[in-house]
Amino acid sequence: MLFEQALALFRRLGDKRGIAIATGYLGHLAALRGDYGKARELLTESLASPEELGDDVSIALMHNFLGQVRLSGGDNDAAARLFSQGLDAARRVPDRFPLLISLYDLARSSQAREDLAGAAEFLREGLSVASDAGDESSVGYYLQWLASLARQRDDPDRAVRLLAAADALLQAAGTGWLLAYAATASDDDTLPRIAQPDGRRNVPASLGPGRRHGTPAGRGVRPTRMTTEAARQHHA
Repeated sequence: MLFEQALALFRRLGDKRGIAIATGYLGHLAALRGDYGKARELLTESLASPEELGDDVSIALMHNFLGQVRLSGGDNDAAARLFSQGLDAARRVPDRFPLLISLYDLARSSQAREDLAGAAEFLREGLSVASDAGDESSVGYYLQWLASLARQRDDPDRAVRLLAAADALLQAAGTGWLLAYAATASDDDTLPRIAQPDGRRNVPASLGPGRRHGTPAGRGVRPTRMTTEAARQHHA
């Protein structure tokens, strides 16, 4: 409802960037509801104005939203192309928020194609970016996904270490999400699961870097000892 109201306001004002952002988020919400046809329609529409205006932040985010729809529909190759386009745009802006999302989603699509080496490369870069920014939540999500890769590589001990480090960070950051995102997104029931205080064990598939409560990703926060030490866990 709020995005629909925002869209109506932006249309009255003739604000092309606002129209694109509101349309894009409505598309993202449609995807979360499982209405992928509507999501593709809205997200494709949302890309027109940012590309015309040269708005790289919006270009990056909308390509990632559209890629998530393709990935959910099993079209991994199309998703990877969209995520790569999003990454290109994200690298052109100083804000690390879209970069963290692009790298994370590229890791997801690589893993879906069973390209574990490629997934690890994207995760390592994202982990470095999040750690340098002192973004404890995003470091936690990257560690969770690295845990999923470790499990696929038949290294459950490393997976447990990574999940423990991720859990500590997410609790410290106050995100409220204490279940391994990687386990949920990959439907890997063999990974250790960490219940939330109220016992819930499901996490929205859109959750990840920048998609949580707490410090905005990559926005000038100094690295903390906790994030620096946790980032080293993926080498342990």
